[in-house]
Amino acid sequence: MNKNIKAKIIGTGHGIPSKVVTNDDLAKFVETSDEWIRTRTGIEQRYFLDFEKGETITTIVTAGAQEALTMSGLKPEDIELVICSTATPAEWMPIEAARIKENLGLVNSAAIDVNAACSGFTYGTHFAKALIESGAHKNILVVGGDVFQNVIDFKDRGTCVLFGDGAGAVVMTAVEVKDPKTDSYVIGTRIYADLDRERSLSVTEKKPGENQYITMNGREVFKHASKGMAQAATEILAQHNISPDEVKWFVPHQANLRIIEKVAEFLKFPMERVFVNVHKWGNTSAGTIPICLSEMNQQGLLKKGDIILLVSFGGGYTWGSVLIRW
Repeated sequence: MNKNIKAKIIGTGHGIPSKVVTNDDLAKFVETSDEWIRTRTGIEQRYFLDFEKGETITTIVTAGAQEALTMSGLKPEDIELVICSTATPAEWMPIEAARIKENLGLVNSAAIDVNAACSGFTYGTHFAKALIESGAHKNILVVGGDVFQNVIDFKDRGTCVLFGDGAGAVVMTAVEVKDPKTDSYVIGTRIYADLDRERSLSVTEKKPGENQYITMNGREVFKHASKGMAQAATEILAQHNISPDEVKWFVPHQANLRIIEKVAEFLKFPMERVFVNVHKWGNTSAGTIPICLSEMNQQGLLKKGDIILLVSFGGGYTWGSVLIRW
């Protein structure tokens, strides 16, 4: 194993559902208001799949994956593994990653789904990095996305306003790093988990004839998310001897603006160096961080040599971080 072989992100992309749902739209059938949602979450709108148009999660994860593959410059036959991070696959079987493989014509690719809730993309990136550095694979497509409107109880106004549908993707490839202080690569990853014994963030038990809904104790989730994301950020920076001042962009999981601001305050990251798009997307679970990266790349915000810190938190509980030199 060549210790100089590292994983590098060479393509980003995201898939956008066709239906825009504003806070005012929700207020037409949910006991809420635009002012109530904005002040508590920072969310102004979210995207939903349009089921009448035949859109499914496969629609958006495939779109994001195709965009990332095109940007990477690789051919479909170059991809050796698809990792799809989702808690809401179209079906339990066939797996979502296999659908992406089929839709993109990835003839030489294996496929696997990963479920770590909102931390799914962080976990997927962790696995891809390890597989590339071990020499097992050279080119891996990592996709994260969810469709939470399927598990939203629109009578639960404290929860239903938070979520949207969306997906993002990256292509990671093996590179030889000659100068770790200047070359572009994934510097490190950390993942964590703990059993949510109180079921503060969970999906209701499936019973015959009943729908399953996501339920949440907002106060408990806020506490655990703030603590977990701060831990993941602090420990990965310390592990690689990088100070917060060296980080160009802090990209947190987009669950709630209050959580983002709380973590940024704890880490002493000024908000002008924190990328936020929760106002436009809501919480897309495993889709939030890869969507952020794709939008940042499209907007020209990611420059070669920039250090990017990604931090996530999800149900389970799961949390983690990714440190990148772009």
